Amino acid sequence: MKTNTFELETMSFEFEGIAIQNPTCSPDGRFRVDPKGYGFYVDHTGGGCTAWVKKLENGYLVMTNNNLGHDLGEDGTEFTMCFYDGEDDEEAWGNRIACADLFVGVMPEDNCTEEGGIVDYITLTKVINGVYDKCDIYIDKDQALALVDLFKKIDLANT
Repeated sequence: MKTNTFELETMSFEFEGIAIQNPTCSPDGRFRVDPKGYGFYVDHTGGGCTAWVKKLENGYLVMTNNNLGHDLGEDGTEFTMCFYDGEDDEEAWGNRIACADLFVGVMPEDNCTEEGGIVDYITLTKVINGVYDKCDIYIDKDQALALVDLFKKIDLANT
């Protein structure tokens, strides 16, 4: 049986028999932790950029902030974790297979409702503003909440 592998279905890796979905959280999700404790190390990626990297039996996990650096910031700061298959390729870690946007110190399920909807309104506002960016319309948290309520009403009307 393989250990220390990445599971695509759950977007997690095994560490001491426990599935870890966010390497900035303790296994129970109650505390922020340093990724170094899970076996990550800082690696140079070229062009002055760095990343947290963990070698697994079936590939590599790589974490960076939005500026392609390893400093993940304060609690609640968004970062990206990607899984690479480790196959020989032009890329040092192989082929990128999957990525997840996570938040420092926040378990992934804390950001979703039972139906899978986003309840992190900072992210929702960023997503919606990204869509409206083309026409220079921006919304704030209250407007994002109003849209969530509207989407719920539309969804209920269609059931």
